[in-house]
Amino acid sequence: MKILLVSPFLPYAQAKSGAPRAIWDRLQLLSQRHDVSLASFVAPSEASHKGQLEEIGVRVYSIARQEHGGTGKA
Repeated sequence: MKILLVSPFLPYAQAKSGAPRAIWDRLQLLSQRHDVSLASFVAPSEASHKGQLEEIGVRVYSIARQEHGGTGKA
C-alpha cells in the first residue's frame, strides 16, 4: 500500500516524547510493509534528521521552513 503522511514538523528517533516521537514510531512500523512517503516542513536545524527517515525506507519531501530568532516578530 502507498501511504503519504503530512506533518508540520520533521519526526525523529531521538525525540524524548510527544508528536515527533509518536510519528517516528508509526513511520518506522509502516515502512516495514508499505511504501511510505512523508511531506513535512523542515527547519535548517532539523535537516540532519531527514537521513534517518530515508534509512528506514521513508521517502521524504521537505518544504523549507525558516527558524525565527525569538524576537517575537514573525
